[in-house]
Amino acid sequence: RGRVWRHLNFFQYKAFIHAGVPRVTCPEHGVRTVPVPWARPGSGFTLLFEAWAVEMARHLPVSTLAEQVDETDTRLWRFIAHYVDEARRLEDYTGVEAIGIDETSRKGHNYITVVADLVEHDVINVTAGKDSSTVKRFVDDFTAHNGVPGYVRLV
Repeated sequence: RGRVWRHLNFFQYKAFIHAGVPRVTCPEHGVRTVPVPWARPGSGFTLLFEAWAVEMARHLPVSTLAEQVDETDTRLWRFIAHYVDEARRLEDYTGVEAIGIDETSRKGHNYITVVADLVEHDVINVTAGKDSSTVKRFVDDFTAHNGVPGYVRLV
């Protein structure tokens, strides 16, 4: 059965990979398609497109990126969220000793609280809101990633 994946643009033109992907029957999992080496299962994009878009999303708003590549921001956010979740799963806060906490808002009262490692200059947590529950959510996340609250000497 033929499948299509969006690839990096060829100059200003959209590029796609079209390929027939064999299906196999597994007694344990049923009928599955064979994974392809150029894309994640279920993604409509190639790994190269995703890697480029994630890097670009670090430097400009996803809505702007979506306009530039003529895709919806929803489709881009879907795989960006996948890679953010994957990176967050690997986070390790073992040596964090100094943290900074601040909140910010855009367009009214939609606040987020940002927590940063003041030694490494890395954002380590972002959560919605600005009340005491945001600190509780941070502590839960911090300890889930090997952070030791007793080692934090500066807040």
